[in-house]
Amino acid sequence: MSRSVVHRAGHDVLGYKPCKIHLTQELYDEDKDLHVEMVEILLPIINDTNNDGMIFFSDEAIFHVSWLAHKHNCRIWAQENPYVTVEVAMNS
Repeated sequence: MSRSVVHRAGHDVLGYKPCKIHLTQELYDEDKDLHVEMVEILLPIINDTNNDGMIFFSDEAIFHVSWLAHKHNCRIWAQENPYVTVEVAMNS
């Protein structure tokens, strides 16, 4: 069966909808200090008028050879959103 047939059957016949899984990671006390340190480094860069019009990406991404590398594709199919949150270890 093709992906579109399965998708249509789940959605149209069974009334299921894809619901996104929210992944979180535990924050530790030392993380607060690291956040402050990063802000102290980044604020002068962002406030520098020579950087006007530049795009600044501050997001961190770590990719693994596991399903976590493709977490944006993880969905639970259900008739109602179960509001699932999964706590994962960083660098796992």
